[in-house]
Amino acid sequence: MLFILAVTTLLTHLPVVPYTNLPGYLSLASSYTQIGQPDKAIPILREILSGSDHAGARHMLGMALLAVNRPNEAVIEFEHSDRDWSPENLRQF
Repeated sequence: MLFILAVTTLLTHLPVVPYTNLPGYLSLASSYTQIGQPDKAIPILREILSGSDHAGARHMLGMALLAVNRPNEAVIEFEHSDRDWSPENLRQF
């Protein structure tokens, strides 16, 4: 819990998700979901996805949406996440 408080304090003072801190934001969103506060993870993940089509963020968003009983939206994110990990998309890296 102390970790989440420290990371939240640090990251919430930034106006947008800078891509150099992407792992920190992903960790924060994951932590919120794990402690039963997925509603706080959803806007963080949506912000990440507004600037990057990150398969892991999409998967986490799907899990957070399921946790807040929004299965229809979750399915869409899972479908996009699966597409992001396809061999065709991985070849471009």
